[in-house]
Amino acid sequence: YQRRVHGGERNYRFYVLFVYSTTILSVFVGAFSLVDIINNCLRISRDQGASGMNMILQAAYVSKYISSVLAIYCLVMLFSVGGLAGFHTFLCCTGQTTREEMKNNNDQVNPFNRGPIGNILNIFFSPIPTSLIFLQSQQHLVRRQGELLPPEHQSEEELTEIALY
Repeated sequence: YQRRVHGGERNYRFYVLFVYSTTILSVFVGAFSLVDIINNCLRISRDQGASGMNMILQAAYVSKYISSVLAIYCLVMLFSVGGLAGFHTFLCCTGQTTREEMKNNNDQVNPFNRGPIGNILNIFFSPIPTSLIFLQSQQHLVRRQGELLPPEHQSEEELTEIALY
């Protein structure tokens, strides 16, 4: 039984880390935007004696709207990217791919499931598999004793081997 993951073996850890870091950034920016709005609300209530919705609108105006816009934007991003982070955390803990989860084969035993901690260690700390892409720009070069040789210095056998590859 061989798992067929197209492209996911090499870049999944980086994708998951990107989703997690985007979620953390969204929380961070949103939280400090709210702190700025609250600070402005407290300052306005202390200086002008305003309260209620009037105080919030004045605080948003004093913040040049940027804190309000950032707080709303980060809330929307937190729902979308945070949900994606939660889904991929579930996938990491169960040892599934997105396709396996969508097919919903709950009656089959997953031979790749090592438990939540084992799965997470496997995803983030296992060696990255070698690339299966043979670059066209390097196709004319052959390795001989650790050095790359151009076609004019290669034997006929080596050139045939490249052509068959």
